Amino acid sequence: MKTCLIICSMLVVSCLFSQTDSIARDKKYRYGLQFGGSFNTLIGQPLINPIVTQSNDKHQFEFGPKFYTGAWNPEGVRFGFEVNYKYYPNTKVTPFSSFLLLNSELYYEKGTVYYTDYNSIPNEVHQVTRTWTTQIAAIQIGYGIEYRFLSQFYLTTDVSFGGYYQETDGARISDEPLLNSEWSNGFFGLSTRMGLSLGWRFKK
Repeated sequence: MKTCLIICSMLVVSCLFSQTDSIARDKKYRYGLQFGGSFNTLIGQPLINPIVTQSNDKHQFEFGPKFYTGAWNPEGVRFGFEVNYKYYPNTKVTPFSSFLLLNSELYYEKGTVYYTDYNSIPNEVHQVTRTWTTQIAAIQIGYGIEYRFLSQFYLTTDVSFGGYYQETDGARISDEPLLNSEWSNGFFGLSTRMGLSLGWRFKK
């Protein structure tokens, strides 16, 4: 009987230590890579998101660029950047887990259009260059689901809602001073974001 109790006690202690060790490993932060896409009502077209992640059992931090898809007729540049925080209430040790998402995004667009003005001044034709720069900052809160497979691979989907501030500065330049002008405007709005990603967490 004593032998049985000793053996049982040793098994219980062994299990406790193994669970503690497992939890300790899960709480160590490790890096990963995530690739996916998102759609935001701010931009109105799918965006590609390669992201670097840092995570432990209940937290994950993400950051990376956002690349536009589709054609853009004006000459110029456009790009974005994304920073996310995910909180997993029940950790990520099960195949399916849910998370709360805090998403922040920055966008920058600069465009140039050239055209001929026939109408502004009667009987005169002028070449006009129109330029503008738009900056957008957005923050959204949402909910997502993660499915983990093949040990370190995972697939996530999420949806979030929030708001944004957009500011645009523009100018019209011509050889005729009467046609030259500058403008600036800014406004707040509501936004919705949906995302789908495939990720990999590196083992320590």
